[in-house]
Amino acid sequence: MRRIVFLSCDNLDGYITDDELTLPLLQKAGWSVDVIPWTETRDWSVYSAAVVRTTWDYTQRMDEFLEKIKIISTQTRLINSFSTVVWNARKNYLKDLTIWGLNTIPTEFSWPLDWSELFSRWSTDTIMVKPQIGANSSGTHVVTPTSIPMSPLFAEAPLIQPFRQKIFTEGELSFHFFNGHYSHCVRKIPKRGDFRVQEEHGGMILSENPTQNDLLEATQIYNCIEKNLKEPSLFHRVDLVRNDLNRLEIMEVELIEPSLYFRTHKDAAHNFVKALSAYL
Repeated sequence: MRRIVFLSCDNLDGYITDDELTLPLLQKAGWSVDVIPWTETRDWSVYSAAVVRTTWDYTQRMDEFLEKIKIISTQTRLINSFSTVVWNARKNYLKDLTIWGLNTIPTEFSWPLDWSELFSRWSTDTIMVKPQIGANSSGTHVVTPTSIPMSPLFAEAPLIQPFRQKIFTEGELSFHFFNGHYSHCVRKIPKRGDFRVQEEHGGMILSENPTQNDLLEATQIYNCIEKNLKEPSLFHRVDLVRNDLNRLEIMEVELIEPSLYFRTHKDAAHNFVKALSAYL
């Protein structure tokens, strides 16, 4: 059996993961899989690859995480690559997507001098503020015309965006691509009274059969990003939301440790295993 490792974190309590659905399929395909926290000190060279999967505590320990991941990448093949992890770790990568001509949600990357100007420019009464390093909606603040902050909301660099109301009705669409091929799509809808789509916050994760036009647009986004990465990715999730003009906008692209929602589609885990075997 060839050996690979799924990098995880010390404690997954409170998180929902379905990576275990891939394990028997990987074993059948000839892969022995260990699931190990990224914080451990190991001889990583015994593995054919280290796949960054449920390392969901890294946002609170970014410098330590990148240092450790770099060490692992010198001993075995890191998936996705170290250069991709570094690029995707801070959400100011959205600047690159705009430069590449992709339609991202309007974003400010520094604290505004005039919040009123943002409300006017974006024609919105709700603005979302979150750190550039973060996950699972942690550290997110809601700003309205009646709750304009007089000072920065936190010390880190911010990500400031208009809230798209269609998240309440249509939700967010996540397109999954494995090693150059589209695999599956999910629709994420927040629970009533909340804006967060993650299932840890009560959001619904629904299998989605996307329209041909939406899939084409997501695929074009994926292809553009992959063309600009230093190394191709094994897994790549494109998160899109529709604006008031019915146009899809990029919320995020997830290339480090995205939830891949294998349970939502009968072929998703098989697609991943097939892609991983081909990738290696």
